[in-house]
Amino acid sequence: MLIHGALVALDDMVLSIMPLLSRQFRTIAFDRPGHGFSRRARLTEASSWAQARAVRAACEELGILRPIIVGHSFGGAVALAHAILYPAHTTGVVALAPIVSTEPRLEQLLFGPLAPPLWGDFIQSLSVTRALQDRLLRILWRSMFLPQQVPPGFAALFPFELAAQDGAMIATGEDAVGAIPAQMFNDLAYMTSSVPVRVLAGTHDLVVNNHLHGAKLPHLMPAASIEWLDGLGHMLHHFAPEAVACAVEELARLPS
Repeated sequence: MLIHGALVALDDMVLSIMPLLSRQFRTIAFDRPGHGFSRRARLTEASSWAQARAVRAACEELGILRPIIVGHSFGGAVALAHAILYPAHTTGVVALAPIVSTEPRLEQLLFGPLAPPLWGDFIQSLSVTRALQDRLLRILWRSMFLPQQVPPGFAALFPFELAAQDGAMIATGEDAVGAIPAQMFNDLAYMTSSVPVRVLAGTHDLVVNNHLHGAKLPHLMPAASIEWLDGLGHMLHHFAPEAVACAVEELARLPS
């Protein structure tokens, strides 16, 4: 089960690691609630815990008993929440540059004002907001890949307009605000999960401070480890799909 991060949709996973993983595994990319073609009601699925429950519901509907969950960035937080909530239904987690702990983050400043109902909807309805977001998103999408370049296939095939729709912007604001209490609780709950976790982190990540986030997990979760990918930034799954596949294969070989 592949879970994308902020400001993108399932296509991010489809255009990066899904082709390689699907050679060996049944692989499903998941639009987080409110993103891509997925919808959600206001304030109902803003936290990583609520979204983990949505993932669990999707797995049950699809007949997936114990998935290996690959989550990137905020999607990594969702994958870790799934491991805490449903350890018996999680074979393992591959967390790619995951959000692990609470900290002030840029997305809270940029998109957090859209989180309150009515007020946020009003702000998002303004033409000036959409114009500013259009320019801002272009910068953010480029910055997410630094220090690497945006892959040509991503630039050509990713549905940028879908990722920038009003509902997705509001969902991003809700995600940013909802992450604060969820991650505070997570810090207390990580040690309760014995689910195997493999963290992959780029040494040149400009979006997530992996020393503050992913590098903590081996000290907090009994079965967690971290692998550093030299020179890679936040979107490491586009440039090291083999490393992701190796981590998934390792988890698949562990005794159930």
